[in-house]
Amino acid sequence: MRLFITGGSGQVGRALRKRLPPNWTVWAPSSQQWNLENLPEGLATLDTLRPDWVVHLAAWTDVDGCERDPARAFRINTEATAHLARWAARKGVRFLFISTDFVFDGAKRRPYTEDDPPHPLQVYGETKQKAEVRILEWSGEYWILRTSWVYGEGKNFVLSVLKWAQQYETLRIAMDQESVPTSAEDLAQAILCLLHDPPSPGVYHVTHPDSATRVAWVQAILEICGIRKNIQPVPSSTFPNPAKRPVYSVLSTERWQRYGCYAFPSWKEALKRYLQEQCGF
Repeated sequence: MRLFITGGSGQVGRALRKRLPPNWTVWAPSSQQWNLENLPEGLATLDTLRPDWVVHLAAWTDVDGCERDPARAFRINTEATAHLARWAARKGVRFLFISTDFVFDGAKRRPYTEDDPPHPLQVYGETKQKAEVRILEWSGEYWILRTSWVYGEGKNFVLSVLKWAQQYETLRIAMDQESVPTSAEDLAQAILCLLHDPPSPGVYHVTHPDSATRVAWVQAILEICGIRKNIQPVPSSTFPNPAKRPVYSVLSTERWQRYGCYAFPSWKEALKRYLQEQCGF
């Protein structure tokens, strides 16, 4: 198997690369080596490498940064994806793309299925939703995996909570957000399973089977680590972020479960494993 991976140094990319069989040929250039903002100049490299798969993990995931600089967000998240998807379709190369729960607005209040119409609230979600549309313009073999609240090796919300717990006695946490905390390790395992034995091309929601509020997630982090702090639930409006977040973005994983390749544990089991392995708790 020959893979070309964008975003190989990100949370999911690192977890995936650890799991790849040693006999696979893998190219995973850094963002300095592979500039998504000027991608057409780099596509000739793919002609030389001739991969079996393009695994497109790279994105600008700074939600507030995207809101401040939408032009850059669309160049990286939408246009680069469109260039890669078009190249893959023309060359008969399989294409895997990581998308997000932020393509939805949270108004549904029950788990979103793959067939629900997207309606993003912010630039980041719009760039990913339009990337999905651009992928569908080409008649290639594609897999769009939507996921949510990812944490793994590197900067993430879990480590931020532990940092806040060192600094403050009371943590103010948004009480009106619910989704699914997703372990990068489990997501990488699911991607590897798909690469080995892909289901029918299409859109899949890929994450743990159960959801959590932001407050419940923080409570679990502190409990697992044996940290006693006060949690003050507050409205999301307390935090003056440039970009709106959906209050409810739980993804239904029934389609993925029917595929039956990799069964995610509960989000709390995965969180406990992460904290034990990464943080020494």
